Amino acid sequence: MKGLLLITLLRVSSSYACNTEVDAIGHVPDTVQWWFVENEAWRIRTFGLDHDVHIFRVVGFPSEDALASTRRNFADITVAEVRVEIEGTEERADIAKALEAKGLVPHFDLTSRFLFWKPDDGEYNTQSRPEEASATCT
Repeated sequence: MKGLLLITLLRVSSSYACNTEVDAIGHVPDTVQWWFVENEAWRIRTFGLDHDVHIFRVVGFPSEDALASTRRNFADITVAEVRVEIEGTEERADIAKALEAKGLVPHFDLTSRFLFWKPDDGEYNTQSRPEEASATCT
């Protein structure tokens, strides 16, 4: 199966739960990503400080609109945009090769429904929800 991963690398590293943001230099950067495969689209937002991830399935959203939306909302903190076309989404080696061909480390999470790139080898888990904020941060 063929897929398209659009990655916007941000110049900040943040924690959604703690409402904290620092410069990404010396930290894991945040990303905004879009995964398109067959008739599905997924928006993936990673937060580098605590390896939090927010994943949303989006219906009827073409890749051009996804990029435009990301640019509109993150233009002032965007470092790079990377477009990764992946020929075989079933084979981890093919995915790693496609990422490396774009100068990215071959760290990623792959599920049966979506794929996202990881700037480091950390484990990403959903730790917060956009409608909630934690008061337990220090």
